[in-house]
Amino acid sequence: MTTLTVSLVTVAALGSATFGGAMYAFSAFVMHGLDRTPARSAVEAMQQINVSAPRPPLVVVMVGTTLVSLAVSVLAVVDLARGSGGAAPWLALLGCAGFLASIVITGGFHIPRNNALAGVDAAGPDAGAAWAAYSGPWQRGNHVRAVVALAGAAFLMLSLTA
Repeated sequence: MTTLTVSLVTVAALGSATFGGAMYAFSAFVMHGLDRTPARSAVEAMQQINVSAPRPPLVVVMVGTTLVSLAVSVLAVVDLARGSGGAAPWLALLGCAGFLASIVITGGFHIPRNNALAGVDAAGPDAGAAWAAYSGPWQRGNHVRAVVALAGAAFLMLSLTA
């Protein structure tokens, strides 16, 4: 790997680990804590989390790592086309695929659910049912999202040693 490739893979691995770690926190304790509160409080809290999430600390990691992962993927495909690189380009591709899958899950699964929850009246009579319908599927999807992002980080790190 060239110095540029090593640098890009390192940045992609750190970004994937950062994103996966943030999602792991939700799977490990945030959602559990919200589930233990009254539905009104859980809905209100998650609505505010969803308003706060798309700010630079998270968006830079998501967008930046997406762009870097796409660049690493192109470099890996070029290495494979040249017949060079051994296992490293395959591991890098797996790592990028893991991170990019977490972004697809975010956009295709979590954001629509978050948008639907934004329309729930936390003080209304349907808040409990809305939270129950939201929380379980959201958490299962989040477990997958965290695992694929963290696995992506691991594969990217492994590619640096292959």
